[in-house]
Amino acid sequence: MKTLRTLIPIVMAGALLGCDSSEQSKIQLPDPGATADPVVEVDTLRVARGETNAPLIITGTSRAARAADLAPAMTARIERILVSEGDRVKRGQPLVRLDARTAKLGATQAAAAATAAKAQADQLEADHKRLAPLAERGSIPRSRLDQLDSQRDAAQAQARAAAAAADAAARVAENAVLRAPFAGLVADVPVEVGEMSSMAPGAKLVRLVDLSSVEVTVPLPERDLGRVALGDQVIARFPSLSREAEGEIVHIGFEIDANTRTAEVVARMPNPDESLRAGLFTQISIAPSSSRDAIVIPKTAVAGPAGSRYVYVVTGDTVARRPVRTAEFNRSHEEIIDGLSDGDVIVTDQIGRLSEGARVSARSDSERASAPALDTASNPSASVAETGTATEIGTPSEEKSQ
Repeated sequence: MKTLRTLIPIVMAGALLGCDSSEQSKIQLPDPGATADPVVEVDTLRVARGETNAPLIITGTSRAARAADLAPAMTARIERILVSEGDRVKRGQPLVRLDARTAKLGATQAAAAATAAKAQADQLEADHKRLAPLAERGSIPRSRLDQLDSQRDAAQAQARAAAAAADAAARVAENAVLRAPFAGLVADVPVEVGEMSSMAPGAKLVRLVDLSSVEVTVPLPERDLGRVALGDQVIARFPSLSREAEGEIVHIGFEIDANTRTAEVVARMPNPDESLRAGLFTQISIAPSSSRDAIVIPKTAVAGPAGSRYVYVVTGDTVARRPVRTAEFNRSHEEIIDGLSDGDVIVTDQIGRLSEGARVSARSDSERASAPALDTASNPSASVAETGTATEIGTPSEEKSQ
């Protein structure tokens, strides 16, 4: 048994040593190329600047055509509130009534003082008329008439001042009733009966809005300022209401903001049923009166948050990440303001799988999905043409030349 135990390891070792050398030659080391970054198949697009008259799409917030925070013209206790939030009121309709007793007493006193001053002035005027002939005949000294003239003039001035004070006091009493300056809807009544009204800045009794039309103020880029004119038609989209409204440009700002390089543009939309509200997020589409040059690419080609947008530019078989400045063009495309030039080839899909220096391969014609077509309804002058392994955006004339 001891001899058998010694022979078994020796036999096994001989068997291993006797293996055919050709079998050992089949063992290979790992291929270094197998660990390299994979090649990503992508769609590409060759950008080209072209003419466009697509609508300008800008976002803003709706507001009432007219709105006013109505404040009191006197300090007094609120006696009665005549309206509630949501009430429709006419121009001149009473809204809030203040305690006017003190004001009325002051008006009565001022009116009495004005009456007394006028009576005194009238009496001195009558005395002057009676004594003037006597002074001419020498029956009374001329100095007495001159003295009467001075007294009469002073009394008349006092009478006019008293009349003005009486009128002011009467107006204060009238201000005890707050009236609507225009027809509209009561949006807010932030006070209660018994509170003291205040004339401090920012104090209000009622907020009144006129929703017969709504306005949206949007920042128009300086580059498009010459393409927009008063009266140009607009379409306002209200995503929260899933509806649209037509309107027109009613104001174009006279100054350019030095920081944003934009001008203020105001669009107004009729709202006869008052279904549109102030404060709604609004997307304004302005139909410009002229065209301009632009570089437009699909939104699928752009990544990154606002202010840090970028695209991947193809160079050979790799990509480089390039920062760009963009602006909204339509629902599927963005305009390149800065960062790309005519002839640059960019990646339009799979950008989430890419990084700086990644290897890519453009799909063959039979495999490549065509680039997103421009919205011809909003950009009738733009078209899509394919050249080689890239898709080029240009004008109809450029497409024919390809």
